[in-house]
Amino acid sequence: MHSLTPLLSTSALNIDRSTLTPGDIERHDAGWRDPASPLFSLVVRKIKHEPLNRAVAELKPNRWLRGIMRHATPERQLAAPVQFKNGLYQVHPILDWSKAQALAYLHRHGLPINADHWDPTKGRDQRGECLIGDYCGLHQRANPLPVQEQAS
Repeated sequence: MHSLTPLLSTSALNIDRSTLTPGDIERHDAGWRDPASPLFSLVVRKIKHEPLNRAVAELKPNRWLRGIMRHATPERQLAAPVQFKNGLYQVHPILDWSKAQALAYLHRHGLPINADHWDPTKGRDQRGECLIGDYCGLHQRANPLPVQEQAS
């Protein structure tokens, strides 16, 4: 994130993080990393969804530009290019890009690549969704926009 800061206007940059440190999580919820553990969903809510929900409540956006790609998880294969859910339009401009296309775009535009990114909430194979559905609404089945609404 810090390598992107010079490319962005500081007024356009809002970073919302979990209020918990990794040490806090390990002390209070040891064993959470196993997706079968009852602690897994609890910790995902704390570290991923609470900051997101806080940001949405504060900023009150009506649309959300998301960088998901269909190939990343089985759940994302069901996504539509534009969906409306919980009063928020979810727009997925790179939904059908391959990893190679995304990397080529980053290179072409001189954007940083985080080759070490690993999301602990996606499990060992990095192909799972967060498994908690209703709490954040990110991966619940959303309603694709009707064709006439997409055109406007």
